[in-house]
Amino acid sequence: MKLAYPIATPEVSKSMMSFCGDFKQNIANIKAIGYCALELIVRDPEEMDKSSICRMIDQSGLKVAALGCGPAAFEDGLTLLNPDKRVRERALTRAMEIVNFASIWGAPVCIGKYRGQLWTSREKEAMQVLSEAVMKIAAFAEKKGVQILMEPQNKSNLNSLNTTAETVSWIEYSHIPNTGILYDTFQGNLAEVSVGAGILNAKGKIGFVHCSDSGRNPPGTGNISISDALAVLKSTGYDRYLSMEISQRPDSFTAAELAYKSVSYILNYII
Repeated sequence: MKLAYPIATPEVSKSMMSFCGDFKQNIANIKAIGYCALELIVRDPEEMDKSSICRMIDQSGLKVAALGCGPAAFEDGLTLLNPDKRVRERALTRAMEIVNFASIWGAPVCIGKYRGQLWTSREKEAMQVLSEAVMKIAAFAEKKGVQILMEPQNKSNLNSLNTTAETVSWIEYSHIPNTGILYDTFQGNLAEVSVGAGILNAKGKIGFVHCSDSGRNPPGTGNISISDALAVLKSTGYDRYLSMEISQRPDSFTAAELAYKSVSYILNYII
C-alpha cells in the first residue's frame, strides 16, 4: 500500500483536513515528509490555472491518487440531492468538470457529502434521483478513464449509504457502472459492526482508503486499531493508496508527518 496526503487546489478557500494555501510549497512539504502521492481536494476546475497545477505536480514527481469534491458542496452549496433542481443540475455539471480534470491522471473521483441528503418523506424518490445522477457521472467518467468512488458515511453525516454493505448493494441493484467504494476508517468505526467488517463487506470493491483514527486524529493516536484494519485490508489484496484524512492539528506539516511515520511503521513492521 502507498501513502498519499490531501492537498486543496488553489481555488479552495478553506482547509478540509488537508494542506491549504500555497500550493507549490504544500506539494514540497508533502514530498519532503515522504508521501508518494497527492489527494487533490477540488472546488472548481474552471477557476484554477490547470496547466500551472499540472506543471507543479509533474515537477514534484508525486502521483495523483484521487480527487475529492467536498469543497464544491461546502463552499458552493452544490450537491446531487439539493432540493432545487437547478442546483442539482449545476452539481452534475461540476462533477463532470472534476472528472475531466481527474482524467489528466486517470485518478478516481470520490463522492461523499457531495451526494447530499435524502428528502424528508420522499426518500425513495431522492434515491432514484441520486442513482440517475451517479449513473450519468459514472458513464461519463468511464469514457474518460476515471472511476467513481462512493464513500459510505455515518448517519450523523448523511442519511443514506451509511455502510459498505448498503453502498455495494445500491451500486449493484442500480446497475451503476464503473463505480466502487472509498472506505474511510473513521466513518467505518462509527457506522460498521467493526472497521474490519466494513472492509470485508466491500472486498474487491474498494478503490481508495481514507486512513484516520477516532476524532479524526492521525492513525495510531486514537481508539481505532489501525493495524488491525490495515491487516484486514491487506488480506483482501488491496494494494492501492491510503490517504490521511485527519485534523490539521497543530498544523498540517506536523499532522502529516506524524501520520506518515505511524502508518509507515504499521505497514513495514506490524502487518
